[in-house]
Amino acid sequence: MTINALIILTLSWFSPQTTDSDQIIGNWISPNKDLIIHCFKGNDGKYHGKMAWFKVYPGDETHYDCDVSQEQWVGKTVLTKFTYQDNEWSGGTIKDLKKCSNYDAFIVLEPNGELTATGFIFFRWLSQSTTFSRYLGVLPKQE
Repeated sequence: MTINALIILTLSWFSPQTTDSDQIIGNWISPNKDLIIHCFKGNDGKYHGKMAWFKVYPGDETHYDCDVSQEQWVGKTVLTKFTYQDNEWSGGTIKDLKKCSNYDAFIVLEPNGELTATGFIFFRWLSQSTTFSRYLGVLPKQE
């Protein structure tokens, strides 16, 4: 075995391995391009997401039912405790900050690379889905 092969083999043992479950990690932007969620793996081994950025529309604050002000939205956890099994992240909850509601949820990575998050009440067929695209740019400045 040559020294180069030995170095490559050693580095592969110690480099972090990306699994299918880690494909959710990163920033994801909503279809209307007005919301970016940052997904990450927590110390508990589960997947979570925080509000990274959102677009402020004039007069919006009067339409929200939540006691969390818009100034506190960035950094707020909105995806909690998802685990990966059978090609989906499930067992977690989504928090809708506009309505101050929590929903059971599951998330699927579509073949085209988009992420579909589905929140539901009691049954999966009583659901609403939103599809996000991976966001690789610099986060916009929060207004």
